[in-house]
Amino acid sequence: MVGEHLRDHMDVRRLQRLCGALLALWGLAGAVAPRRLLDVERRIWLCGFENTADLEAKPWLVEATRTASVATLVAGLVTVALTAARDAAVVRANADGTEEDPPASADVS
Repeated sequence: MVGEHLRDHMDVRRLQRLCGALLALWGLAGAVAPRRLLDVERRIWLCGFENTADLEAKPWLVEATRTASVATLVAGLVTVALTAARDAAVVRANADGTEEDPPASADVS
């Protein structure tokens, strides 16, 4: 029972790490090349419209995309880091013989 419980948690953690990594990758793409990212998004979101190649992003939109992409990159990296730290804590707790996950956050009081 405990092994199955741990395995289920590890599958969820792997999925969280994967999502965090994909989020970070998307953020990196937008931070490095915001115009290119806007072009890709334009093709995806406006595929049913005509003459979308004539659209040009205004400078404020490019900068807003870059800013949002940096925030997305940070969120993805934080997700990966926190998930990895949580995995390490679970493995340590199980190696010590405890059967339950350690507390999700430390008590700061």
